[in-house]
Amino acid sequence: MIRLPDFSGARRALGPGPFRIYTVGNVTSLIGTWMQRISVGYLTWEMTHSATWLGLMAFADLFPTVIIGPFAGVAADRWSRQQVLRITQFLGLVQALSLAVLHMMGLLSVGLLLVITLALGIIAAFAQPSRLALISSMVPRELVASAVAVNAISFNLARFLGPAVAGVLISTFSVSAAFAVNALTYAVFIWALARLPDLPTGRSKAPGSFWADLFSGFGYIRRERAAAEVLLAMAVSGIAARPVIELMPGFAGQVFDRGAAGLAALTSAIGIGAMLGGAWMAARPPGSPLARPMVLAGLISALGVVAFACAFNFFLALVVIALVGGCWVVAGITAQTLLQLGVASEVRGRVLAIYGLILKASPALGALATGSLADVLGLRFSVAGAAILASLYMAYLLLRVRQRFAGLEPEPQPDQARTGTRR
Repeated sequence: MIRLPDFSGARRALGPGPFRIYTVGNVTSLIGTWMQRISVGYLTWEMTHSATWLGLMAFADLFPTVIIGPFAGVAADRWSRQQVLRITQFLGLVQALSLAVLHMMGLLSVGLLLVITLALGIIAAFAQPSRLALISSMVPRELVASAVAVNAISFNLARFLGPAVAGVLISTFSVSAAFAVNALTYAVFIWALARLPDLPTGRSKAPGSFWADLFSGFGYIRRERAAAEVLLAMAVSGIAARPVIELMPGFAGQVFDRGAAGLAALTSAIGIGAMLGGAWMAARPPGSPLARPMVLAGLISALGVVAFACAFNFFLALVVIALVGGCWVVAGITAQTLLQLGVASEVRGRVLAIYGLILKASPALGALATGSLADVLGLRFSVAGAAILASLYMAYLLLRVRQRFAGLEPEPQPDQARTGTRR
């Protein structure tokens, strides 16, 4: 007898309540975010035709998390996460409008584009820990994994819709239109945040100084080796495999000769695969293992990046990169759920800040290094070589899953499952 997928957890998480309101605003904002990323990459390539400049733009967008992320994690544990998000989303709206106006007036140089992208990277870095930590306060504990999966599906739905909408706007109107529509998506998220009730933070009162809290987050990870292993696995994948996304304009234009339409198709294929991966995670029964699927997905995605870099047929490349997208989201959901459920609530914001730091900074470092190398050795060789290194590490880790992640994967507690108490 065929067993149908069980999406009851996702349906319950999306029932009437704050998480549903948040998800509506969040997915709209994320669509705009992907529109801007595609637009910035396309505009950078049109201005420079340089993989190095693509790497610099990715670096400016993602690397500020390394500097800002730890401080933002402390803020997420001490301050109102909702207020942090309201402020950062308003600043994001201002930068999107600035890009639209500057481009329409013909004043947007590649240098100015880099500066504004850096400003957005700083804003997003401060918002990221609050964005992640807010999820566990909007649903009961037994629904956290389902909520994380829904959040990942939202992100990857945006990864599919954002590039598609951006491609239409760029080809029909101009890059300015994509920037302007992104500003509207920020406004929708601000509206959603205003409708949320006051939600609890990790603790009601901070016992130590800001700096003491900052270093205690790193100390927690040093003590909890299994959590550190999760973060290290994400870092290796981010540095050695994920930069293919930031270098995708080069593949679309130089390798496959498909231009803006090809770029939108490739990025959308990642989004489609990721949505399927997120749906698979949402349908898994509660209490399913998390560590082994995380590492296995990391291995398959790294091998998929190697295959993508070596592909000469564009349609085969679309299929392969969709598989990669699916594996990336499975790895991301499992990693974040392990941290959401296995990390103490009073330091959750700081640990998730480091997770967010790795999620953004590692592709930035990888894109900068791989992009610079690609200008000398070519995109195919550079991307494939880095992904081979990632696949070797993931294969090694797969053989030692039980030892490396022992103690982090929590067993479901029957009393919590019945009462829905939160951690």
